[in-house]
Order: sequence, then C-alpha cells, then structure tokens
Amino acid sequence: MILGTTGHEQPIYGQELIAMPTPAPPWPTNVDDTNLEELYLDHPFNWAMSFALFKLGDAGVLADVHRFRSSYLKLKGLKNKNMHLEHIIGALQFEKEGHTEEITTFAKEVEGIKDRLVAARVRTRVQPILARLSVEGIIQYTMSCTLYHSHLFL
Repeated sequence: MILGTTGHEQPIYGQELIAMPTPAPPWPTNVDDTNLEELYLDHPFNWAMSFALFKLGDAGVLADVHRFRSSYLKLKGLKNKNMHLEHIIGALQFEKEGHTEEITTFAKEVEGIKDRLVAARVRTRVQPILARLSVEGIIQYTMSCTLYHSHLFL
C-alpha cells in the first residue's frame, strides 16, 4: 500500500499497489505469460526470481507477486477449515456457507491477481533481467525460452 497526505496533520490517504497491464515488447518472445508457476516455485528459496522481480522496479508487480505467492497457503488453509466445518453439526451450517463464500471471493481475487500479472507481462519483462544476470555470472538460471531469443536482451 502506498500512503500520502496533503500536509502536516492532514488526513492520510492510501492506495493498494497492483500490477498494471504492460504492452507487448516490440520483439518476438516465446515466454508464456500465463504460466505463473515460476513466480512461486521454490519461494522463498528462488532468490534469482525474487532478485529479478526487484530489479524490474515495479512496486505493483512486487505487491501482486507477494499476494500470489501467499495465496496457495491461504487457500489450502481455507479448504482445510472448510473440510472440518463439514463435520460439524447442522447448527454450524450457516458458518460453513459464509466460509464457502469467502473461498469463492478469495479465488476470484486470486484470478484477478493472475490476470493482472499476465497483463503486466511479468514473465516477459523478467526474462531479459534473468538472462543478463545469468550472463554476468550473478545467478545460474535455466531460461524457459530459447537461447535464440535471449541474445536479443543482451
């Protein structure tokens, strides 16, 4: 969240940071922006991806990647709680229905995050940074796109 004010002792306003759409690059790419697995795979141990995302310099992307990485455990926890609620007597049925609605709302929010990350072309934008870091010997990275296209970024 970004915070701001109009002056000393004035109200503080806040705005949630989100990934914004980004136009396609002017060069051909084989990067599948819909495959977001690499953004959360081995997190937090995939420091190369985290470093590349930081080097991207887009606070909205960082915020949505964080939300996306956190979503799996949160959704898993929500589903486990839902399973336990199914075993509780009928008096708790109202609570279960409310929780199911929360899961649905959350799943829609995660889809929105994924859609924003895809529209922001995060994978396409991070790929050249990872390629450069690999060439410079800063990281070891097996690129998911062909090396033929990677030379365009060097």
